[in-house]
Amino acid sequence: MIQNVIASYSSSVGYPSDSMGNFMRDSARLIQSNLVATRVVYGGLGGWDTHSNQVGGHETRLARIDDAVTALASDLKAMGQWNNTVVCIFTEFGRVNFENGSGGTDHAKAGAMLLIGGGVRGGVYGGTPSNSELSNFSFLDMDIDFRNPFSEIVQWLGFDPDPVFPESFSKMNLGLFA
Repeated sequence: MIQNVIASYSSSVGYPSDSMGNFMRDSARLIQSNLVATRVVYGGLGGWDTHSNQVGGHETRLARIDDAVTALASDLKAMGQWNNTVVCIFTEFGRVNFENGSGGTDHAKAGAMLLIGGGVRGGVYGGTPSNSELSNFSFLDMDIDFRNPFSEIVQWLGFDPDPVFPESFSKMNLGLFA
């Protein structure tokens, strides 16, 4: 079946020829094929745990993600599937907001998550750190529990998020989807 998916895929979009570009192209193949009832595709890009020499590496990785997601968005728009897709970019740990003595950043509580897609209501969710919070070398607190956006994604997929996140947390309706 997967060979049929690969053989039937057609697109004029050029994807980057790296692991992230290949992953996004393969995701587009699955979506276009309609042969596989996949609702969630998960991939990753390593190398973010930079406790030293962070400058340069992060820019390169961010550019790789940008190029691959841009190609995927163009492809899905051409297929008429962009409004049926959410791309969620996140990390499993936050980073401090200041450089350590080795030119990197250490682990912390707060991090960022990006949601991209035709049905995503754009904007910045959560508070903006004050200048004093950013300059006092403290650990920034998270404003939004990561389970809130994931819960809304699960709802957007048409499922009840309560069995996915049965534990107690501060639930908020962020209104992430139009």
